[in-house]
Amino acid sequence: MYDLEGNLQVSSQENIYEKGVLSKQINPEAFYHLGPLREVERVQQENISDLSYLSIYAPVRSDDGTGTEYAYVNIPYFLSQFELHQEISNFLVTIIILNAFIF
Repeated sequence: MYDLEGNLQVSSQENIYEKGVLSKQINPEAFYHLGPLREVERVQQENISDLSYLSIYAPVRSDDGTGTEYAYVNIPYFLSQFELHQEISNFLVTIIILNAFIF
């Protein structure tokens, strides 16, 4: 979770930030889309060296009826290339089976 200035406040994986693998600042592109553009959610592809992953950002709002933002949450989604190809293959097989069943 990041504060409204984009500084890391808490993480379930502190060691990757302490070792410098990831910055303790929110991704600038995500910060721009959540802040000035007021998007409800931002999904973008990010990289760490050769590892590519999706990262989902969203504002955290108060539930007191005002809906005031007080933080930003980031959830990275790591999926290996093999698993991605496997999911695509499974999807295509399902589509082919459904088409065969319909005809």
